[in-house]
Amino acid sequence: MKSLDVAIALAVQILWAVGFTLGKPVVEHFPPLLMMAMVYGVTALCLTRYMSGITTPFWRLFLITAFIAPIQAYLIFSGLRGLPASTAMLVLQVQAPFTVLFGWLLLGERPSLLRLTGMTISLLGVVVVAGAPEAASSWWPVLLVIAGGACWSAGQAAARGKVLDNGPTLTAGIAICAVPQAL
Repeated sequence: MKSLDVAIALAVQILWAVGFTLGKPVVEHFPPLLMMAMVYGVTALCLTRYMSGITTPFWRLFLITAFIAPIQAYLIFSGLRGLPASTAMLVLQVQAPFTVLFGWLLLGERPSLLRLTGMTISLLGVVVVAGAPEAASSWWPVLLVIAGGACWSAGQAAARGKVLDNGPTLTAGIAICAVPQAL
């Protein structure tokens, strides 16, 4: 991989960590769906120039958005209320195995033995982290974060196989659909 690719991959992880760290106090003051409506509203405003180019059928985009945005956000940020941000972020790594699983189920992408081994190790790591006594007062917040990760993964797999738009245009379409869904 090029150095720029590695830097971009690291930047994504850092931004997610910062987002969860800042999101923890925010969900204590705002309901998760209101917070997401505000975030996607700002995103829609920033991406208005891409909105006229959306070619994915609205009903499909609306359905995929439900999994990628409001359902996922409600589950994850409701779980975040009962977990430390660091634990929630680690538990959310179940998205990777779920994405492979949904890629297989929805798109026919067969996982290799190496991917299956990696998924198993990943899931065992989540069990270890979630099972730590100081991590959570109950399993309910952990299960909410896992369910949110699964919803996001299902939406991402569906988007990969069912949308007709490029990244910025798809993000604009998701933002447009997410605001009324979250509200």
